[in-house]
Amino acid sequence: MKFLIIFLILPIFCFSQVDSNSIFPIKDAKVVYESIVNLSDVNKKTIYAASKKWVADSFKSGKSVIQSEDESTGQIIGWGYGDIILDNKGLIIQSIRLKFSVQINCKDDRYRIRFYDIYHHTEATNYISETNLPIEYYSTILETKKSRDKKSSESDDVYGRPSSLRKAEKAKLIRTLTNKYFNGLKDNFNIAIQKYKNDDF
Repeated sequence: MKFLIIFLILPIFCFSQVDSNSIFPIKDAKVVYESIVNLSDVNKKTIYAASKKWVADSFKSGKSVIQSEDESTGQIIGWGYGDIILDNKGLIIQSIRLKFSVQINCKDDRYRIRFYDIYHHTEATNYISETNLPIEYYSTILETKKSRDKKSSESDDVYGRPSSLRKAEKAKLIRTLTNKYFNGLKDNFNIAIQKYKNDDF
């Protein structure tokens, strides 16, 4: 029996200093952030309970959260949303909303957490339809030499700020911020599991 958890992830990640040498983690031609962690003397029931608490504590929103238990499979699946902010020397250029799937699998003495099906999500308005651009689009840009070497023909605005980043520069920044965002979520999850494991109250 499978259960689905749908939640909204609201934290905003903003970084000015980025590592341009980072790469997207690719699995079967898709960007996937995954961690498989072995634990010591922790049964599946405890790990699953800790995972549920992490979801409840971390993914709060104004919308209702659909949550169901499934200790027999130890699996949690859901949709999440998160924001990253592109900036240039402290000047905000664009806020990008990420839409993605998350899956948590719990077993005795180990767990796996995965973030996948990641999209650059744009909400529908009175003027535009909802769009979901696969994050792999930015990986393709960075793999194309023509795009990397393309010179910008855009001029600065009246304040001397670039009107936008070149396509390749923007893709590189999005790649780095996206990596930091999901690696941060994985680290936060691991910390929460360890804390729950050591809580003997």
